[in-house]
Amino acid sequence: MKLANIHQAFISGIYNLETDIKPGAFIQAGEKLDPEQCLAIYRGSVYGNLCSALADIYPAFLQCVGEQFFQALALRYVKAHPPASASLD
Repeated sequence: MKLANIHQAFISGIYNLETDIKPGAFIQAGEKLDPEQCLAIYRGSVYGNLCSALADIYPAFLQCVGEQFFQALALRYVKAHPPASASLD
């Protein structure tokens, strides 16, 4: 498998996009975790970082609605509108 295909499959896996390539094709299973579980850990980190970036951009809104509501809304937004590039600028 070409590196570009692995990269696209990884990105698709992070954002739960449709792909024919399963995580086992590019992630080696660990002793206790299967490839999908390994990818889910990374997915959680990516979503957490994107939600934190939104909190940094919209601090007044965060203060108005509270942490719990903001995080739920930010996660829903990130899932519906994944970034189109690596830059958040």
